[in-house]
Amino acid sequence: MAVVAIIQQKGGVGKSTITANVAAELVAKGRTVQVFDLDPQQSLVAWASLGEGTLKDIVEPLDTDDPRKFKAAIDKANTWADRILLDCPPGLPDTGLMAALVSDLALLPVTPSPLDVMASKKAIDLSLIHISEPTRRTPISYAVFCLK
Repeated sequence: MAVVAIIQQKGGVGKSTITANVAAELVAKGRTVQVFDLDPQQSLVAWASLGEGTLKDIVEPLDTDDPRKFKAAIDKANTWADRILLDCPPGLPDTGLMAALVSDLALLPVTPSPLDVMASKKAIDLSLIHISEPTRRTPISYAVFCLK
């Protein structure tokens, strides 16, 4: 099992879109996936409810600031899912911080803009994560940060 958090302090950078696409690709490759929508707007839940495809069966809201309930939901999904994806809200509210703590990998979508890179500072300063070295294969539209 691997828990992946899609986290970014700034809104509108594609967290839900990335989460949906990663989830669909993992399912297509035969993985069992649970997606938790942590954003109070519940955009991914709404998106999943529109169709009959992959997302409809694997996306659930997880709207709690209670660490015990949060951890219980992750532990329950861990009993059957190969991968757990956490679509985090903008900013770093308690749910975003909890997601960072339970994740094996954090993806921070960053558009190629100095403002978006600066918006990532708070997540980077958590010292829970370090920046992976960029490579020629790393797409410019996002950066990947891995938990230590």
